[in-house]
Amino acid sequence: MTNAMRTRRVVQQGALGAASVRTRAGIGPDSCTAPSRRGLAMMLVLITLSVTTVVTAATLSARSMSPYVAENALDSADARWAAESGANFAVAMLQTRLDWEALAGTLTTDLPIAGGTSTVTITNMAGQPPTSNDRDLIVTSISVVNGIESTTQKLVRISPTADVETALDPFVGEFAVYARHAVNINGGADLRPWGASPEGATGKVQVATSAASASDVSINVAAMPGGTVVFDKWASSSAPGMLDAGLAHQVLPLGLPDTTLPAPSWVGSLSNTSMADQLIAGAGATTLPDDTKYGGVRIFDDAVVTLTDTANGGYSLGLLTIDKWGTLIIDGNVELWLRSGGGMVVDHLGCIEFTPGSTLTVWLRDNNIVINGKGGWLAGASSGNPDNDPSMYRDPRDFVLWSHVAASVSLGNGAKLNAEIRVPEGTVTLGNGSRLYGRVHAGTFNMTTSSRLFYDPTLDNRMGFTDLNGPLYDSNGAPLAGLENAIDTYTGTAADFPATMAQAVADAGGLPIIVPPVGVGSATARDGSQAQATPVPTGALMFEQESIYNGSISYEDDGTTTTVTLESLALLEDQQGENLQGGGKTGETTNTQTVQ
Repeated sequence: MTNAMRTRRVVQQGALGAASVRTRAGIGPDSCTAPSRRGLAMMLVLITLSVTTVVTAATLSARSMSPYVAENALDSADARWAAESGANFAVAMLQTRLDWEALAGTLTTDLPIAGGTSTVTITNMAGQPPTSNDRDLIVTSISVVNGIESTTQKLVRISPTADVETALDPFVGEFAVYARHAVNINGGADLRPWGASPEGATGKVQVATSAASASDVSINVAAMPGGTVVFDKWASSSAPGMLDAGLAHQVLPLGLPDTTLPAPSWVGSLSNTSMADQLIAGAGATTLPDDTKYGGVRIFDDAVVTLTDTANGGYSLGLLTIDKWGTLIIDGNVELWLRSGGGMVVDHLGCIEFTPGSTLTVWLRDNNIVINGKGGWLAGASSGNPDNDPSMYRDPRDFVLWSHVAASVSLGNGAKLNAEIRVPEGTVTLGNGSRLYGRVHAGTFNMTTSSRLFYDPTLDNRMGFTDLNGPLYDSNGAPLAGLENAIDTYTGTAADFPATMAQAVADAGGLPIIVPPVGVGSATARDGSQAQATPVPTGALMFEQESIYNGSISYEDDGTTTTVTLESLALLEDQQGENLQGGGKTGETTNTQTVQ
Protein backbone atom coordinates (compact mmCIF):
# COMPACT_ATOMS: atom_id res chain seq x y z
CA MET A 1 0.00 0.00 0.00
CA THR A 2 1.43 3.25 -0.98
CA ASN A 3 1.76 6.20 1.35
CA ALA A 4 -0.95 8.10 -0.63
CA MET A 5 -3.49 5.33 -0.15
CA ARG A 6 -2.84 5.17 3.60
CA THR A 7 -3.36 8.88 3.86
CA ARG A 8 -6.85 8.67 2.19
CA ARG A 9 -8.00 5.89 4.54
CA VAL A 10 -6.99 7.81 7.62
CA VAL A 11 -8.88 10.87 6.37
CA GLN A 12 -12.00 8.81 5.65
CA GLN A 13 -11.91 7.18 9.07
CA GLY A 14 -11.47 10.59 10.66
CA ALA A 15 -14.48 11.85 8.80
CA LEU A 16 -16.58 8.87 9.88
CA GLY A 17 -15.49 9.30 13.47
CA ALA A 18 -16.46 12.97 13.49
CA ALA A 19 -19.89 12.10 12.12
CA SER A 20 -20.29 9.50 14.82
CA VAL A 21 -19.37 11.99 17.48
CA ARG A 22 -21.90 14.51 16.09
CA THR A 23 -24.61 11.88 16.09
CA ARG A 24 -23.97 10.92 19.69
CA ALA A 25 -23.98 14.55 20.66
CA GLY A 26 -27.49 14.97 19.16
CA ILE A 27 -26.52 17.46 16.50
CA GLY A 28 -26.53 15.23 13.49
CA PRO A 29 -28.99 15.41 10.61
CA ASP A 30 -31.16 12.64 12.08
CA SER A 31 -31.74 14.62 15.35
CA CYS A 32 -32.37 18.18 14.13
CA THR A 33 -35.60 18.76 16.25
CA ALA A 34 -34.12 17.94 19.61
CA PRO A 35 -32.67 21.41 20.35
CA SER A 36 -36.10 23.09 19.58
CA ARG A 37 -38.07 20.87 22.03
CA ARG A 38 -35.59 21.47 24.79
CA GLY A 39 -35.96 25.36 24.36
CA LEU A 40 -39.81 25.29 24.35
CA ALA A 41 -39.92 23.47 27.64
CA MET A 42 -37.75 26.13 29.18
CA MET A 43 -40.12 28.89 27.97
CA LEU A 44 -43.18 27.08 29.36
CA VAL A 45 -41.53 26.78 32.74
CA LEU A 46 -40.73 30.50 32.78
CA ILE A 47 -44.30 31.46 31.77
CA THR A 48 -45.78 29.22 34.44
CA LEU A 49 -43.56 30.73 37.08
CA SER A 50 -44.50 34.26 35.98
CA VAL A 51 -48.27 33.59 35.99
CA THR A 52 -48.06 31.94 39.37
CA THR A 53 -46.17 34.90 40.74
CA VAL A 54 -48.73 37.40 39.40
CA VAL A 55 -51.74 35.41 40.67
CA THR A 56 -50.16 34.96 44.06
CA ALA A 57 -49.39 38.65 44.32
CA ALA A 58 -52.95 39.58 43.26
CA THR A 59 -54.45 37.15 45.76
CA LEU A 60 -52.35 38.53 48.56
CA SER A 61 -53.26 42.08 47.53
CA ALA A 62 -56.99 41.26 47.34
CA ARG A 63 -56.87 39.64 50.76
CA SER A 64 -55.24 42.71 52.17
CA MET A 65 -57.92 44.97 50.54
CA SER A 66 -60.95 42.85 51.43
CA PRO A 67 -61.61 44.54 54.78
CA TYR A 68 -61.64 47.94 53.07
CA VAL A 69 -64.02 46.75 50.33
CA ALA A 70 -66.35 45.25 52.91
CA GLU A 71 -66.19 48.41 54.99
CA ASN A 72 -67.13 50.55 51.97
CA ALA A 73 -70.04 48.23 51.17
CA LEU A 74 -71.26 48.47 54.75
CA ASP A 75 -70.90 52.25 54.77
CA SER A 76 -72.81 52.44 51.50
CA ALA A 77 -75.64 50.35 52.95
CA ASP A 78 -75.67 52.46 56.12
CA ALA A 79 -75.75 55.64 54.04
CA ARG A 80 -78.74 54.41 52.04
CA TRP A 81 -80.49 53.36 55.24
CA ALA A 82 -79.71 56.68 56.93
CA ALA A 83 -81.05 58.61 53.94
CA GLU A 84 -84.26 56.58 54.05
CA SER A 85 -84.57 57.16 57.78
CA GLY A 86 -84.00 60.89 57.38
CA ALA A 87 -86.68 61.12 54.69
CA ASN A 88 -89.08 59.14 56.83
CA PHE A 89 -88.33 61.43 59.75
CA ALA A 90 -89.53 64.34 57.57
CA VAL A 91 -92.73 62.48 56.66
CA ALA A 92 -93.41 61.89 60.36
CA MET A 93 -92.87 65.56 61.11
CA LEU A 94 -95.28 66.55 58.34
CA GLN A 95 -97.88 64.27 59.91
CA THR A 96 -97.76 66.44 63.04
CA ARG A 97 -99.14 69.47 61.14
CA LEU A 98 -95.68 70.97 61.03
CA ASP A 99 -95.45 74.59 59.85
CA TRP A 100 -93.13 73.82 56.94
CA GLU A 101 -93.38 77.33 55.56
CA ALA A 102 -91.42 78.64 58.57
CA LEU A 103 -88.58 76.19 57.84
CA ALA A 104 -87.66 77.95 54.57
CA GLY A 105 -87.02 74.58 52.96
CA THR A 106 -84.60 73.04 55.51
CA LEU A 107 -85.94 70.59 58.09
CA THR A 108 -82.65 69.51 59.66
CA THR A 109 -78.91 69.57 58.99
CA ASP A 110 -76.23 67.09 60.13
CA LEU A 111 -78.71 64.89 62.03
CA PRO A 112 -76.73 61.90 63.49
CA ILE A 113 -77.94 58.62 61.99
CA ALA A 114 -76.16 55.25 61.65
CA GLY A 115 -72.70 56.62 62.30
CA GLY A 116 -73.15 59.45 59.82
CA THR A 117 -75.19 62.59 59.32
CA SER A 118 -78.32 63.43 57.36
CA THR A 119 -79.53 66.74 55.94
CA VAL A 120 -83.23 66.89 55.08
CA THR A 121 -84.88 69.55 52.92
CA ILE A 122 -88.49 70.11 51.87
CA THR A 123 -89.47 71.82 48.60
CA ASN A 124 -92.55 72.22 46.49
CA MET A 125 -92.86 70.61 43.06
CA ALA A 126 -90.98 73.52 41.49
CA GLY A 127 -87.99 72.98 43.79
CA GLN A 128 -88.67 76.11 45.83
CA PRO A 129 -89.25 76.44 49.61
CA PRO A 130 -92.90 75.47 50.12
CA THR A 131 -95.67 77.78 51.24
CA SER A 132 -98.84 76.99 53.15
CA ASN A 133 -100.67 76.74 49.80
CA ASP A 134 -98.56 73.82 48.56
CA ARG A 135 -100.16 70.38 48.89
CA ASP A 136 -97.47 68.31 47.16
CA LEU A 137 -94.01 68.36 48.70
CA ILE A 138 -90.68 66.77 47.79
CA VAL A 139 -88.62 65.52 50.74
CA THR A 140 -84.91 65.13 49.98
CA SER A 141 -82.63 63.39 52.47
CA ILE A 142 -78.85 63.40 51.87
CA SER A 143 -76.83 61.23 54.26
CA VAL A 144 -73.07 60.78 54.55
CA VAL A 145 -71.45 57.84 56.36
CA ASN A 146 -67.62 57.80 56.38
CA GLY A 147 -67.49 59.76 53.17
CA ILE A 148 -70.13 57.64 51.36
CA GLU A 149 -73.11 59.78 50.29
CA SER A 150 -76.65 58.58 49.54
CA THR A 151 -79.77 60.50 48.57
CA THR A 152 -83.43 59.53 49.01
CA GLN A 153 -86.45 61.50 47.81
CA LYS A 154 -90.12 61.09 48.66
CA LEU A 155 -93.23 62.67 47.21
CA VAL A 156 -95.55 63.64 50.08
CA ARG A 157 -99.18 64.53 49.43
CA ILE A 158 -100.72 66.69 52.14
CA SER A 159 -104.33 66.04 53.10
CA PRO A 160 -105.81 68.63 55.44
CA THR A 161 -107.52 67.67 58.67
CA ALA A 162 -111.01 69.15 58.49
CA ASP A 163 -114.57 68.88 59.74
CA VAL A 164 -117.58 67.75 57.74
CA GLU A 165 -118.54 71.24 56.64
CA THR A 166 -115.10 71.96 55.20
CA ALA A 167 -114.85 68.56 53.50
CA LEU A 168 -118.16 68.80 51.65
CA ASP A 169 -117.80 70.40 48.22
CA PRO A 170 -121.28 71.04 46.76
CA PHE A 171 -119.75 71.19 43.27
CA VAL A 172 -117.83 67.88 43.72
CA GLY A 173 -114.62 69.32 42.30
CA GLU A 174 -112.75 66.09 43.03
CA PHE A 175 -114.15 64.76 39.73
CA ALA A 176 -112.87 65.86 36.33
CA VAL A 177 -116.35 64.98 35.09
CA TYR A 178 -119.55 64.35 37.01
CA ALA A 179 -122.27 63.29 34.56
CA ARG A 180 -125.53 62.73 36.41
CA HIS A 181 -127.43 60.85 33.71
CA ALA A 182 -125.06 59.69 30.98
CA VAL A 183 -121.39 59.79 29.98
CA ASN A 184 -119.86 58.92 26.61
CA ILE A 185 -116.10 59.19 26.10
CA ASN A 186 -114.73 57.91 22.79
CA GLY A 187 -111.42 56.11 22.41
CA GLY A 188 -109.90 58.94 20.41
CA ALA A 189 -110.57 61.42 23.23
CA ASP A 190 -108.00 62.36 25.86
CA LEU A 191 -108.77 63.07 29.53
CA ARG A 192 -105.80 63.79 31.78
CA PRO A 193 -104.44 66.08 34.54
CA TRP A 194 -103.60 69.56 33.30
CA GLY A 195 -99.82 69.77 33.03
CA ALA A 196 -99.75 73.54 33.56
CA SER A 197 -101.60 73.25 36.88
CA PRO A 198 -99.53 73.58 40.08
CA GLU A 199 -100.57 69.99 40.88
CA GLY A 200 -100.62 68.65 37.35
CA ALA A 201 -97.68 66.30 37.92
CA THR A 202 -99.35 64.50 40.84
CA GLY A 203 -103.06 64.80 40.12
CA LYS A 204 -105.44 62.00 39.25
CA VAL A 205 -108.48 61.84 36.98
CA GLN A 206 -111.85 60.58 38.21
CA VAL A 207 -115.09 60.48 36.23
CA ALA A 208 -118.27 60.08 38.30
CA THR A 209 -121.82 59.26 37.30
CA SER A 210 -125.25 58.53 38.77
CA ALA A 211 -126.49 56.90 35.55
CA ALA A 212 -129.46 54.65 36.28
CA SER A 213 -128.83 52.51 33.20
CA ALA A 214 -125.59 50.70 32.40
CA SER A 215 -126.11 51.50 28.71
CA ASP A 216 -125.70 55.19 29.51
CA VAL A 217 -122.07 54.67 30.55
CA SER A 218 -119.60 54.29 27.70
CA ILE A 219 -115.96 55.09 28.49
CA ASN A 220 -113.06 53.88 26.40
CA VAL A 221 -110.11 52.90 28.60
CA ALA A 222 -107.66 54.44 26.13
CA ALA A 223 -109.16 57.89 26.73
CA MET A 224 -108.22 58.07 30.41
CA PRO A 225 -105.21 55.83 31.20
CA GLY A 226 -104.76 55.47 34.93
CA GLY A 227 -108.13 57.11 35.60
CA THR A 228 -111.00 55.86 37.76
CA VAL A 229 -114.73 55.70 37.11
CA VAL A 230 -116.80 56.41 40.24
CA PHE A 231 -120.41 55.27 40.68
CA ASP A 232 -122.48 56.80 43.44
CA LYS A 233 -125.27 54.95 45.30
CA TRP A 234 -127.87 55.89 42.64
CA ALA A 235 -125.94 54.47 39.68
CA SER A 236 -126.89 51.18 38.06
CA SER A 237 -125.38 48.25 39.98
CA SER A 238 -124.58 46.54 36.68
CA ALA A 239 -122.69 49.52 35.23
CA PRO A 240 -119.26 48.61 36.71
CA GLY A 241 -119.40 45.25 34.98
CA MET A 242 -119.91 46.96 31.62
CA LEU A 243 -116.68 48.96 31.78
CA ASP A 244 -113.72 48.24 29.52
CA ALA A 245 -111.21 45.80 30.98
CA GLY A 246 -108.40 47.63 32.74
CA LEU A 247 -110.54 50.62 33.72
CA ALA A 248 -110.53 51.04 37.49
CA HIS A 249 -113.75 51.88 39.30
CA GLN A 250 -115.12 52.72 42.75
CA VAL A 251 -118.65 52.42 44.13
CA LEU A 252 -119.59 55.02 46.73
CA PRO A 253 -121.89 54.41 49.70
CA LEU A 254 -123.25 57.95 49.28
CA GLY A 255 -125.18 59.72 46.58
CA LEU A 256 -123.52 62.78 45.08
CA PRO A 257 -125.28 66.09 45.77
CA ASP A 258 -127.49 68.02 43.39
CA THR A 259 -127.39 71.67 44.46
CA THR A 260 -128.50 74.91 42.84
CA LEU A 261 -127.29 78.49 42.68
CA PRO A 262 -129.95 81.18 43.11
CA ALA A 263 -130.23 83.87 40.48
CA PRO A 264 -128.18 86.99 41.21
CA SER A 265 -130.03 89.47 43.41
CA TRP A 266 -129.60 92.24 40.85
CA VAL A 267 -131.41 90.47 37.99
CA GLY A 268 -134.81 91.97 38.74
CA SER A 269 -133.58 95.42 39.69
CA LEU A 270 -131.18 96.63 37.03
CA SER A 271 -130.93 100.39 36.97
CA ASN A 272 -130.63 100.87 33.22
CA THR A 273 -132.22 99.41 30.12
CA SER A 274 -130.80 99.56 26.60
CA MET A 275 -132.69 96.91 24.65
CA ALA A 276 -131.44 97.95 21.24
CA ASP A 277 -128.92 95.51 19.80
CA GLN A 278 -125.33 96.62 20.22
CA LEU A 279 -123.27 96.05 17.08
CA ILE A 280 -119.70 96.96 17.98
CA ALA A 281 -117.21 96.76 15.13
CA GLY A 282 -113.88 98.18 14.03
CA ALA A 283 -110.59 98.66 15.79
CA GLY A 284 -110.87 100.51 19.05
CA ALA A 285 -111.93 99.98 22.66
CA THR A 286 -115.46 100.22 24.06
CA THR A 287 -116.66 99.78 27.65
CA LEU A 288 -120.25 98.71 28.24
CA PRO A 289 -121.65 100.04 31.53
CA ASP A 290 -122.70 97.40 34.03
CA ASP A 291 -125.98 97.31 36.01
CA THR A 292 -127.71 97.43 32.61
CA LYS A 293 -130.17 95.29 30.62
CA TYR A 294 -129.15 95.01 26.97
CA GLY A 295 -130.64 93.41 23.91
CA GLY A 296 -128.22 91.44 21.75
CA VAL A 297 -124.52 92.31 21.66
CA ARG A 298 -122.21 91.49 18.77
CA ILE A 299 -118.45 92.17 18.93
CA PHE A 300 -116.64 91.77 15.60
CA ASP A 301 -114.17 93.19 13.07
CA ASP A 302 -111.28 93.72 15.54
CA ALA A 303 -113.50 95.43 18.12
CA VAL A 304 -112.47 95.22 21.79
CA VAL A 305 -115.24 95.49 24.40
CA THR A 306 -114.72 95.60 28.17
CA LEU A 307 -117.20 94.56 30.88
CA THR A 308 -116.54 95.99 34.37
CA ASP A 309 -117.86 95.90 37.92
CA THR A 310 -118.05 99.65 38.39
CA ALA A 311 -121.58 99.42 39.83
CA ASN A 312 -122.50 95.82 40.63
CA GLY A 313 -120.82 93.91 37.78
CA GLY A 314 -124.22 92.74 36.49
CA TYR A 315 -125.18 92.50 32.80
CA SER A 316 -128.41 91.10 31.34
CA LEU A 317 -128.17 90.13 27.67
CA GLY A 318 -130.14 88.34 25.01
CA LEU A 319 -127.62 86.88 22.52
CA LEU A 320 -123.88 87.54 22.87
CA THR A 321 -121.83 86.97 19.72
CA ILE A 322 -118.05 87.36 19.45
CA ASP A 323 -116.65 86.76 15.96
CA LYS A 324 -114.32 88.05 13.24
CA TRP A 325 -111.40 88.83 15.57
CA GLY A 326 -113.64 90.43 18.17
CA THR A 327 -112.42 90.40 21.79
CA LEU A 328 -114.37 90.61 25.05
CA ILE A 329 -112.30 91.68 28.07
CA ILE A 330 -113.46 91.03 31.63
CA ASP A 331 -112.18 93.66 34.06
CA GLY A 332 -113.45 92.98 37.60
CA ASN A 333 -115.93 90.50 39.06
CA VAL A 334 -118.57 90.31 36.35
CA GLU A 335 -121.85 88.35 36.20
CA LEU A 336 -123.56 87.86 32.86
CA TRP A 337 -127.24 86.84 32.80
CA LEU A 338 -128.29 85.37 29.45
CA ARG A 339 -132.06 85.67 29.16
CA SER A 340 -134.33 82.91 27.93
CA GLY A 341 -134.13 82.54 24.16
CA GLY A 342 -130.67 84.06 24.03
CA GLY A 343 -127.28 82.45 24.26
CA MET A 344 -123.59 82.93 23.51
CA VAL A 345 -121.55 82.22 20.40
CA VAL A 346 -117.76 82.59 20.22
CA ASP A 347 -116.51 81.62 16.78
CA HIS A 348 -112.98 80.47 15.98
CA LEU A 349 -111.76 84.05 15.51
CA GLY A 350 -113.38 85.39 18.70
CA CYS A 351 -111.86 85.58 22.17
CA ILE A 352 -112.77 86.20 25.83
CA GLU A 353 -109.88 87.51 27.92
CA PHE A 354 -109.38 88.59 31.54
CA THR A 355 -107.38 91.20 33.34
CA PRO A 356 -105.47 89.85 36.39
CA GLY A 357 -107.77 89.02 39.31
CA SER A 358 -110.97 89.22 37.28
CA THR A 359 -113.78 86.65 37.24
CA LEU A 360 -116.81 85.91 35.07
CA THR A 361 -119.92 83.89 35.89
CA VAL A 362 -122.30 83.26 32.99
CA TRP A 363 -125.87 82.35 34.02
CA LEU A 364 -127.75 80.32 31.43
CA ARG A 365 -131.47 79.80 31.10
CA ASP A 366 -132.67 77.51 28.31
CA ASN A 367 -129.77 78.79 26.24
CA ASN A 368 -127.13 77.25 24.05
CA ILE A 369 -123.49 78.18 24.23
CA VAL A 370 -121.32 77.41 21.23
CA ILE A 371 -117.61 78.08 21.54
CA ASN A 372 -115.20 77.62 18.67
CA GLY A 373 -112.76 80.29 19.78
CA LYS A 374 -110.74 80.94 22.92
CA GLY A 375 -111.81 81.95 26.38
CA GLY A 376 -110.55 82.21 29.94
CA TRP A 377 -107.01 83.48 29.46
CA LEU A 378 -105.24 86.64 30.53
CA ALA A 379 -105.36 89.47 28.05
CA GLY A 380 -102.71 88.99 25.39
CA ALA A 381 -101.99 85.35 26.30
CA SER A 382 -104.68 83.57 24.30
CA SER A 383 -102.33 82.62 21.47
CA GLY A 384 -100.03 80.46 23.63
CA ASN A 385 -100.12 76.69 24.23
CA PRO A 386 -101.63 76.09 27.68
CA ASP A 387 -101.23 72.29 27.73
CA ASN A 388 -98.06 72.34 29.85
CA ASP A 389 -96.97 75.98 30.11
CA PRO A 390 -97.31 77.14 33.78
CA SER A 391 -97.42 80.77 32.67
CA MET A 392 -100.71 79.99 30.92
CA TYR A 393 -102.37 78.63 34.07
CA ARG A 394 -105.51 80.28 35.44
CA ASP A 395 -107.92 78.91 38.03
CA PRO A 396 -110.86 77.52 36.01
CA ARG A 397 -113.24 78.75 38.73
CA ASP A 398 -112.54 82.30 37.55
CA PHE A 399 -114.75 81.54 34.52
CA VAL A 400 -117.91 79.59 35.33
CA LEU A 401 -120.75 78.63 32.99
CA TRP A 402 -123.75 77.81 35.19
CA SER A 403 -127.30 76.57 34.63
CA HIS A 404 -129.71 74.30 36.48
CA VAL A 405 -132.04 73.81 33.54
CA ALA A 406 -131.66 72.03 30.22
CA ALA A 407 -129.00 74.29 28.73
CA SER A 408 -126.27 72.99 26.44
CA VAL A 409 -122.61 73.86 26.01
CA SER A 410 -120.72 72.78 22.89
CA LEU A 411 -117.04 73.23 22.10
CA GLY A 412 -116.13 72.94 18.44
CA ASN A 413 -112.96 72.43 16.44
CA GLY A 414 -110.27 74.87 17.54
CA ALA A 415 -111.94 75.82 20.82
CA LYS A 416 -109.66 76.43 23.84
CA LEU A 417 -111.71 77.15 26.94
CA ASN A 418 -110.34 77.60 30.45
CA ALA A 419 -113.46 77.29 32.61
CA GLU A 420 -115.61 75.21 34.93
CA ILE A 421 -118.87 74.14 33.33
CA ARG A 422 -121.75 73.46 35.74
CA VAL A 423 -124.95 72.43 33.94
CA PRO A 424 -126.14 69.45 36.03
CA GLU A 425 -129.35 69.07 34.00
CA GLY A 426 -127.86 70.08 30.66
CA THR A 427 -125.58 68.58 28.02
CA VAL A 428 -121.91 69.29 27.47
CA THR A 429 -120.21 68.14 24.27
CA LEU A 430 -116.53 68.45 23.46
CA GLY A 431 -116.29 68.21 19.68
CA ASN A 432 -113.42 67.09 17.49
CA GLY A 433 -110.27 69.11 18.07
CA SER A 434 -111.63 71.04 21.08
CA ARG A 435 -109.78 71.57 24.36
CA LEU A 436 -111.26 72.29 27.79
CA TYR A 437 -109.01 73.21 30.73
CA GLY A 438 -110.94 72.77 33.97
CA ARG A 439 -113.80 70.36 34.69
CA VAL A 440 -117.42 69.54 33.85
CA HIS A 441 -120.59 68.92 35.91
CA ALA A 442 -123.34 67.97 33.49
CA GLY A 443 -126.46 65.89 33.05
CA THR A 444 -125.02 64.28 29.92
CA PHE A 445 -121.38 64.53 28.90
CA ASN A 446 -119.91 63.63 25.51
CA MET A 447 -116.29 63.57 24.36
CA THR A 448 -115.73 62.88 20.70
CA THR A 449 -112.63 61.75 18.83
CA SER A 450 -109.58 64.03 19.22
CA SER A 451 -111.22 66.18 21.92
CA ARG A 452 -109.26 66.84 25.11
CA LEU A 453 -110.15 67.66 28.70
CA PHE A 454 -107.32 68.81 30.96
CA TYR A 455 -108.51 68.49 34.56
CA ASP A 456 -107.11 70.88 37.16
CA PRO A 457 -106.25 68.79 40.28
CA THR A 458 -106.30 71.88 42.51
CA LEU A 459 -110.11 71.62 42.37
CA ASP A 460 -109.91 68.41 44.45
CA ASN A 461 -110.01 69.14 48.19
CA ARG A 462 -108.54 65.64 48.86
CA MET A 463 -111.07 64.84 51.59
CA GLY A 464 -114.29 64.42 49.63
CA PHE A 465 -116.65 61.63 48.70
CA THR A 466 -114.04 59.18 47.39
CA ASP A 467 -111.83 59.39 50.51
CA LEU A 468 -113.26 56.63 52.72
CA ASN A 469 -110.67 57.55 55.36
CA GLY A 470 -111.72 61.20 55.31
CA PRO A 471 -114.04 63.20 57.54
CA LEU A 472 -117.24 62.07 55.77
CA TYR A 473 -116.87 58.47 56.92
CA ASP A 474 -116.39 56.60 60.16
CA SER A 475 -113.52 54.25 61.00
CA ASN A 476 -115.22 51.41 59.09
CA GLY A 477 -115.61 53.43 55.89
CA ALA A 478 -119.36 53.92 56.40
CA PRO A 479 -120.95 57.37 56.03
CA LEU A 480 -121.26 59.34 59.25
CA ALA A 481 -124.61 58.96 60.95
CA GLY A 482 -127.19 61.30 59.47
CA LEU A 483 -125.13 62.28 56.41
CA GLU A 484 -126.59 59.90 53.82
CA ASN A 485 -130.20 60.87 54.45
CA ALA A 486 -129.34 64.56 54.63
CA ILE A 487 -127.71 64.47 51.16
CA ASP A 488 -130.54 62.43 49.64
CA THR A 489 -133.24 64.84 50.81
CA TYR A 490 -131.45 68.15 50.28
CA THR A 491 -133.10 70.62 47.90
CA GLY A 492 -131.38 73.86 48.88
CA THR A 493 -128.62 75.97 47.44
CA ALA A 494 -124.94 75.15 47.06
CA ALA A 495 -124.01 77.88 49.51
CA ASP A 496 -126.06 76.34 52.34
CA PHE A 497 -125.20 72.71 51.58
CA PRO A 498 -122.02 72.19 53.69
CA ALA A 499 -123.41 73.78 56.88
CA THR A 500 -126.71 71.91 56.56
CA MET A 501 -124.94 68.58 56.20
CA ALA A 502 -122.65 69.28 59.16
CA GLN A 503 -125.66 70.11 61.33
CA ALA A 504 -127.39 66.89 60.28
CA VAL A 505 -124.33 64.89 61.30
CA ALA A 506 -124.14 66.68 64.63
CA ASP A 507 -127.86 66.10 65.30
CA ALA A 508 -127.41 62.38 64.58
CA GLY A 509 -124.55 62.09 67.07
CA GLY A 510 -121.72 62.12 64.55
CA LEU A 511 -118.39 63.84 65.03
CA PRO A 512 -118.47 67.21 63.26
CA ILE A 513 -114.81 67.93 64.04
CA ILE A 514 -111.96 65.45 64.27
CA VAL A 515 -108.79 66.77 65.89
CA PRO A 516 -105.73 64.54 66.41
CA PRO A 517 -104.85 64.11 70.12
CA VAL A 518 -102.00 66.12 71.54
CA GLY A 519 -98.80 64.14 72.00
CA VAL A 520 -96.21 64.10 74.77
CA GLY A 521 -95.25 67.53 76.04
CA SER A 522 -95.95 70.25 73.50
CA ALA A 523 -95.64 67.95 70.49
CA THR A 524 -98.65 67.31 68.29
CA ALA A 525 -99.55 63.67 67.72
CA ARG A 526 -99.07 62.29 64.23
CA ASP A 527 -102.03 61.87 61.93
CA GLY A 528 -101.15 59.50 59.11
CA SER A 529 -104.04 60.72 56.98
CA GLN A 530 -102.46 64.16 56.73
CA ALA A 531 -99.36 63.17 54.78
CA GLN A 532 -99.06 60.09 52.56
CA ALA A 533 -95.74 58.98 51.10
CA THR A 534 -94.06 55.87 49.76
CA PRO A 535 -93.83 52.84 52.12
CA VAL A 536 -90.82 52.73 54.46
CA PRO A 537 -89.07 49.90 56.37
CA THR A 538 -90.03 49.16 59.97
CA GLY A 539 -86.62 50.21 61.25
CA ALA A 540 -87.04 53.66 59.74
CA LEU A 541 -90.49 53.89 61.34
CA MET A 542 -88.90 53.26 64.75
CA PHE A 543 -86.48 56.09 64.08
CA GLU A 544 -89.12 58.57 62.98
CA GLN A 545 -91.40 57.81 65.93
CA GLU A 546 -88.71 58.31 68.53
CA SER A 547 -87.47 61.44 66.78
CA ILE A 548 -90.78 63.05 67.73
CA TYR A 549 -91.80 61.36 70.96
CA ASN A 550 -89.94 60.49 74.12
CA GLY A 551 -91.20 57.03 74.97
CA SER A 552 -90.62 53.33 74.61
CA ILE A 553 -90.87 50.91 71.73
CA SER A 554 -91.05 47.12 71.99
CA TYR A 555 -88.25 45.52 69.99
CA GLU A 556 -88.54 41.97 71.38
CA ASP A 557 -91.11 39.24 70.90
CA ASP A 558 -91.54 38.94 74.67
CA GLY A 559 -92.86 42.50 74.84
CA THR A 560 -89.94 44.06 76.70
CA THR A 561 -89.39 47.73 75.94
CA THR A 562 -86.39 49.97 75.68
CA THR A 563 -86.32 53.75 76.00
CA VAL A 564 -84.91 55.14 72.78
CA THR A 565 -83.01 58.35 72.14
CA LEU A 566 -81.42 59.61 68.95
CA GLU A 567 -78.00 58.46 70.16
CA SER A 568 -79.11 54.98 71.16
CA LEU A 569 -81.13 54.63 67.98
CA ALA A 570 -78.08 55.50 65.87
CA LEU A 571 -76.26 52.68 67.66
CA LEU A 572 -79.21 50.39 67.01
CA GLU A 573 -79.04 51.22 63.31
CA ASP A 574 -75.34 50.28 63.27
CA GLN A 575 -76.10 46.98 64.98
CA GLN A 576 -78.88 46.22 62.54
CA GLY A 577 -76.54 46.92 59.68
CA GLU A 578 -73.99 44.48 61.06
CA ASN A 579 -76.61 41.77 61.69
CA LEU A 580 -78.05 42.10 58.20
CA GLN A 581 -74.84 42.22 56.17
CA GLY A 582 -75.61 38.89 54.58
CA GLY A 583 -79.25 39.44 53.74
CA GLY A 584 -79.97 43.16 53.55
CA LYS A 585 -82.65 45.05 55.44
CA THR A 586 -86.28 44.11 55.68
CA GLY A 587 -88.98 45.48 53.43
CA GLU A 588 -91.82 45.76 55.94
CA THR A 589 -93.95 48.83 55.48
CA THR A 590 -95.85 51.29 57.61
CA ASN A 591 -99.44 52.35 57.17
CA THR A 592 -98.56 55.27 54.92
CA GLN A 593 -100.08 55.19 51.45
CA THR A 594 -98.10 54.79 48.26
CA VAL A 595 -98.30 57.71 45.87
CA GLN A 596 -97.85 56.65 42.29
